[in-house]
Amino acid sequence: MGTEFVRAGQPAPKFKVKAVGSGREISPEALAGQVAVLVFVNQDTQRDGRGIIKAIREQYPSASQVTIATAVDLSAVPIILKGMAENALKESYQRSASRLTEGEEAAAHVIILPDWKGELLKAFGIKAVNKQPAFVVIDRQGLIGGGYQGADGAAAATALLAGLVA
Repeated sequence: MGTEFVRAGQPAPKFKVKAVGSGREISPEALAGQVAVLVFVNQDTQRDGRGIIKAIREQYPSASQVTIATAVDLSAVPIILKGMAENALKESYQRSASRLTEGEEAAAHVIILPDWKGELLKAFGIKAVNKQPAFVVIDRQGLIGGGYQGADGAAAATALLAGLVA
């Protein structure tokens, strides 16, 4: 059983984060007119987060169908290790971008959002991403379509998106 932590139908909270690698700015305004999924992970849950993303991309292969951004909780990273963490995120971006097929734009398909202070997590009311990843769906109007944290997040994400993606 999972946890729902955001109320569907409410406006997405205000946030603005610069994506690693591309420098693309992600905010509710930048996502307007798109269905977007924010997947929240930390180092311990990144593999499970990738499973959610993979399931979504199998169902909706194009970034024009669903924009997916991975918000990485880095609030526990000591300041002395910040540079190392930034380099690891950049390397992850480059690895992911190199796996794209011809014609797929890296800035649209690989969106890594560093959450250095846990502000994104707080804005969406998410906790304990060190135990399980979480995700939030934002619809084309900038409203929360739903969110989930729990077992089988991949199935929950694709089920939730089925009602939102035309």
